[in-house]
Amino acid sequence: MAGAKTTNLFHRTVTTEQLVNENIEVPFNEQLIHRALENLFSNATRYTKENDSIHLKFYKKETNLIFEMIDTGCGMTKDEINNIFDLFYRGTNSRLEKGMGIGLSVVKNIISSHEWNIDVESEKNKGSKFTIIIPLKTNN
Repeated sequence: MAGAKTTNLFHRTVTTEQLVNENIEVPFNEQLIHRALENLFSNATRYTKENDSIHLKFYKKETNLIFEMIDTGCGMTKDEINNIFDLFYRGTNSRLEKGMGIGLSVVKNIISSHEWNIDVESEKNKGSKFTIIIPLKTNN
């Protein structure tokens, strides 16, 4: 069922958009994927201000399912993007908060363990987009 929904959560506008109409089954470890998505959403909430927005989008592109989490938060520099999946790395904005710098490393490992891919685009003071690419198995 395709559609978009918007709600206010933690004083942020959160929009979810599902553009997949097909009944597609993707095997995954529910507990691990839940942890990865929870970490990404927690970061999006943490690094956006009140009245900013977070957009969750799920769609099919060619032979992949794509999940995007886009926020209008503080964003990152290119140098930070190159290191965010490294164990114990803490970007400029995260150094002001508690944490050990393991969250995105865990996310990357979970996504990789499913043979999926994760990518990030970001611009300082404009926000970030995390994209999870889920290859669909073909029946050849």
